Amino acid sequence: MKSWRSILALLCAAAPTAALKNVVVLGSGDPWLSLCTAKTASARGLPATCVSNNEPEALKMLWGKGFDGASPVRVVNGPDAIGEALADCEGLVLNGAEFGGLTDRFAAIALDNGPALKKVAVCVEAGQSKDAVAKTRSMCAARDIPVSVLRVGKLKGGGPGETDDGSDDLGLSRHFYDTDADILNYQANQFSDCFCAGVSAKAGDAPVNFFQKIAAKQSLERADGVSNRAVAAKALVAALFADDVVDLTLNVETGLPGILPADDAAWAAFFADASAGTAKITAPTS
Repeated sequence: MKSWRSILALLCAAAPTAALKNVVVLGSGDPWLSLCTAKTASARGLPATCVSNNEPEALKMLWGKGFDGASPVRVVNGPDAIGEALADCEGLVLNGAEFGGLTDRFAAIALDNGPALKKVAVCVEAGQSKDAVAKTRSMCAARDIPVSVLRVGKLKGGGPGETDDGSDDLGLSRHFYDTDADILNYQANQFSDCFCAGVSAKAGDAPVNFFQKIAAKQSLERADGVSNRAVAAKALVAALFADDVVDLTLNVETGLPGILPADDAAWAAFFADASAGTAKITAPTS
């Protein structure tokens, strides 16, 4: 029987991608997810801007504690700098996952200040920020802008995901781990990046129940209602390149970092399977 990689390889017939000039990531959601997403977009060759209220710390999270060069990801803050970034933005990621969520007013302001937008991707906690998602969709529909929505659970991971096989640079720098004083949180993040870099997705908004949320928060391993930050970031950027809009809920699965789809056609196949119901990319870690 052919592996999922072999099957997806048959679908990699150079699906056309959106010719985006740049991408801006902003929102009152999880700041590490925003940085991961901007870094992923930059790695794809897109000039990326991320809004952060602490530029020095953001740069350390992106590139490491000793970084002192020119960052491939532009980090900005303040209304003037944000307005300048949005003025010619073509790909926009609105991050409302955890933290402050995403409000319809925030979404409206961002969209109103993006006259050149071609693609929008929204990330929110499953079951939350419904008004903001509806507002984004209605405003973008009026301008014929495709909107993809990815919903996540409890966010874990987001660091480099270093493992014994040399896998590296899944997400942010080692500084992400080194600055976490909560030992249980540190262990959960690193374990997620090393051994839970797989992904599953369900069509639409599929939140877990209250008891699953409690279990997800406490679990150090794979659990329903958990999403990996770095994996979600890669999915968000892939959604900007997808021909079809994406409307899914992401969950973490077992697997080493290298298990993720490597190109737009493979991500598109995964999105299509999930849109039909559910899809999963997972593999043993030993």
